[in-house]
Amino acid sequence: MSGPATSRRAVLAGGGALPIATGADATGLPSPDAALLAACEALPRLRDAVCAWPDDMDLNDDNPIWRDYCAAIDFITDATPRTLAGWMAKAEAARQESLTPAGAEEPEGTHGAYWSWQLMHDMRALVAAGVVR
Repeated sequence: MSGPATSRRAVLAGGGALPIATGADATGLPSPDAALLAACEALPRLRDAVCAWPDDMDLNDDNPIWRDYCAAIDFITDATPRTLAGWMAKAEAARQESLTPAGAEEPEGTHGAYWSWQLMHDMRALVAAGVVR
């Protein structure tokens, strides 16, 4: 038995993403956070796929769904938002990663908790750069 495969490239490219993820910003130029927006948008789909994987199947580096999920987590962790839209997308990803299967927010020990700390520093940098007042 095998689960559905999603390529890492498709995930990070934001296949099926909202226009903001791959579109232009207010100036008509591509958003400097386009890849971050796409990864954040893909994360809930990937998390759902990981959670739906049968219990008797291994989630390890040989599993493409697990690899894609981990790639999105790593990308978001390493990304520093350069726009308010990027910051908001990372904040929503942090919230999503803090959800229990029942839908309660429990951030302790999750990527969401770590990203929340990063987001505080990211906001300070956006304010210092004049992106946010």
